[in-house]
Amino acid sequence: IIPGFVTSSLELWAGPPCAAPHFRSRFWGGITMTQRLLTDKACWLETMALDPETGTDPRVKDGAGSRVRLRAVPGLAGVDYFLPGYGVWARLIEELAAAGYDANTLAAEPYDWRLSIAALEDRDGLFTRMRSRVETMVATAGGAKAFLVAHSWGDNVARAFFAFVEKQTPGWVETHVAHYANIAGPTLGAVKSLPALLSGEARDTAELGAVAAFLGDNFVSRAARAALFRSWPGALGMLPVGGARAWGNATAAPDDGPAMALEGASFGALLSIAGDDGGAGGEQALLIRYALGATAARTGRIVVNGAVQPITFEPTG
Repeated sequence: IIPGFVTSSLELWAGPPCAAPHFRSRFWGGITMTQRLLTDKACWLETMALDPETGTDPRVKDGAGSRVRLRAVPGLAGVDYFLPGYGVWARLIEELAAAGYDANTLAAEPYDWRLSIAALEDRDGLFTRMRSRVETMVATAGGAKAFLVAHSWGDNVARAFFAFVEKQTPGWVETHVAHYANIAGPTLGAVKSLPALLSGEARDTAELGAVAAFLGDNFVSRAARAALFRSWPGALGMLPVGGARAWGNATAAPDDGPAMALEGASFGALLSIAGDDGGAGGEQALLIRYALGATAARTGRIVVNGAVQPITFEPTG
């Protein structure tokens, strides 16, 4: 089992002074995560962030060079439940056990999903460990090949693993892997990563409405969430790739259907505003904050009810 983004629990091995009493407590996943977040938000944010320059373990503030170290909780225990009663892989693990699997024939490979693909091997030796685990399980199973299943960002991790072992030993995958299942892997990225990185907001939270506003005002603001997300190279790795052929443009996208055409809408529009009450009429202002470090202005288009309006973004310096 190769879990997806945010679905491996992370535990504390070293951190800032505020986190010292919580050695090996889970700062991501489990009840201790919510306790840390509710009782000391600043400490939790500092501990969860990565170094914005290196994309790996940050130095402790005023900590004489020591580094914050969060590591993935190993084994099936690191991926079964996100919170008590909120299962991730727990149901599948239970069903596989009923089918005859056990700790000798079923394994999970949790990882620090905040890291870039390269850092997973450079810092944690993830791919080396995965190779050793698969080889051992195949050997103890009498040569029966492995079945790998990955979810979400785990697909990117799995494909990077295949490339890693094939570079070392051509034909390794054919020799050791019988089947590979990709569950909703973001092969070309995920559009929802854009608003998350830009504003700390995503569709999942935006649809909560007043609840999201309350949580943001009282716990972690959108600005704080955006800063945290931007420190995670793993999140940056999910930005969409493939251009207009994969994602479309402001007027059309490959997956638009007849209903979209009738509405004058398109999945190619990465930003849409709906349900805006015009009241008694008059003008409605749309404020856009942006940063453009280039020396020349850039132009684009805004589509309002199917009508295209040109827009120009001047350099901000």
